[in-house]
Amino acid sequence: MKTRLPTTTRPTQILYTSYLCALLLFGLTGCAEEQESLHELDHFVPVHWPHNLQHASELIVARIATAQHAESAKKELDELLSWVPEIAADTELSEQDWLPIFIECERLRRNLQGDIDDALRADLQQMASTLKAAHERLKELLPRGWTDPSTDLDIEQQDNQNSNDELGV
Repeated sequence: MKTRLPTTTRPTQILYTSYLCALLLFGLTGCAEEQESLHELDHFVPVHWPHNLQHASELIVARIATAQHAESAKKELDELLSWVPEIAADTELSEQDWLPIFIECERLRRNLQGDIDDALRADLQQMASTLKAAHERLKELLPRGWTDPSTDLDIEQQDNQNSNDELGV
């Protein structure tokens, strides 16, 4: 005796087929709006984000004087010190050159939690000088005739002006 499998009725087949078509259509097109630009996927980048180590140095120096009186400048100084190791790590600096920058930035950030005294100001100035020297070392690492797009002075000068305008300098 043969066992007979249940058969589906014609309306059930139509229903299953339409569900399958709807799933495929929804899966292929998605439910999100189509974006016109990939720019919409970018994250917010603060105005005081440095383009390179030299720019970070200039931004640190610009905020040293105002950080004593303006809490926002002190916060930006802390942010700059947190970003510098990341920027340095993204360059061609060796670990031997990068690691002291990281260690010093972490130490300065801890010290920045208290009041800004003359010793801390001097340490921040020294960090700015170290970053300029590291930037110059990077220029030496570039092959002859190559330029580093992150050293575009027009961008740096424009951002420095914007930063100075924000600080009221």
